[in-house]
Amino acid sequence: NISNVLIAVDDSEASKKIAGFGGSLARSLGASLGIISFVPDSEAIIDEYRLIAEVPNIDRHIEASEKTLAEIIERATTAAMDVLNTMDSKVSSVVKKVKSDEIISEMGDHDLLILGVKGVPSQKKLSRIANKILNSHEISAIFVQ
Repeated sequence: NISNVLIAVDDSEASKKIAGFGGSLARSLGASLGIISFVPDSEAIIDEYRLIAEVPNIDRHIEASEKTLAEIIERATTAAMDVLNTMDSKVSSVVKKVKSDEIISEMGDHDLLILGVKGVPSQKKLSRIANKILNSHEISAIFVQ
């Protein structure tokens, strides 16, 4: 029984496809629909700055990176909402996070996760965050190309 669908979007053109598919599926099932928006390699980007401790004003670089990532996440969410609004699909929750631990704690009680993937899905092709989500939750997943 699928009553809560969660779509994962990033700042790619494929996310519009994911939103459309997820919205249609949720509506056909009479399920609630949530959006989780993240940048797949955001932690790697920020960690890279942290590793370069001798860079002058490193805190400003980290802060600027986090701000840029937050803007990317906002664009991704807005694009998905635009697609869903044209379909008259109602979104019950939106999660916008940068760190995977925050994303995992905000996942909530969902029955189905819809993710985008290029090519044939495999653990090697999924982002670090997608792998953490799938490894930490018992949730069915649909991959959209």
